Amino acid sequence: MDLTFFIICVILIYLIYYLINCIQSLNNELKEVKTKCIKTENDITLDINTPDVNNTLKGEVVKLIEYLNKFFIK
Repeated sequence: MDLTFFIICVILIYLIYYLINCIQSLNNELKEVKTKCIKTENDITLDINTPDVNNTLKGEVVKLIEYLNKFFIK
């Protein structure tokens, strides 16, 4: 039971890591598209108010790893 749960957790952590990398690469692509493809007139400024996804995802992954660490220590 413990080994099966451990294997499932490792697979889930890998999937979360993969999804984080995909989201980061998509975020970088969107920033590149915004800077290269969106043209504005000289008197209009383009305000970009998108939050940084990296900090949020890193915080969530750290919380998950701390939870799993506490779970396996008990």
